[in-house]
Amino acid sequence: MAHRVLWLHVLKVGLADARRSEADAAWIWSDDFELVCALAGLDPDILRADFYRRQGAVAFPEFKTGPHYSR
Repeated sequence: MAHRVLWLHVLKVGLADARRSEADAAWIWSDDFELVCALAGLDPDILRADFYRRQGAVAFPEFKTGPHYSR
């Protein structure tokens, strides 16, 4: 349980950084983001959608096809 709290904090900090910088926002399309989400027990696609909704986006980028998605 304590490790989940750690990964939730990593997500909180990473998403806060992503709101401040487009370069940092690329992180949400990375394998690292997916790993952190898995370790926190959260769905990365839901977090991405929420991130863009909170940013005021009318449309969301296509999931898993962003320029920084490395799969």
